[in-house]
Amino acid sequence: MAETNNDYRVHAQGAGITISDRPDARNVQLPGDLPGIVIFIHGVNDPGAVYSVVEQGLCQGLNER
Repeated sequence: MAETNNDYRVHAQGAGITISDRPDARNVQLPGDLPGIVIFIHGVNDPGAVYSVVEQGLCQGLNER
């Protein structure tokens, strides 16, 4: 299987001048996680759930914060 760029996720990049006979790889600092929230809605056997209304209310509440 050929390796493509779609097989990998880039978390951080770095550039620098290479030094011959360098004993180790160049360390690249990873950025910290961004603040966020995961909302999981579970509606088994609930055909009356209108998720667009739920989504709108959640977004409105987050925007007010």
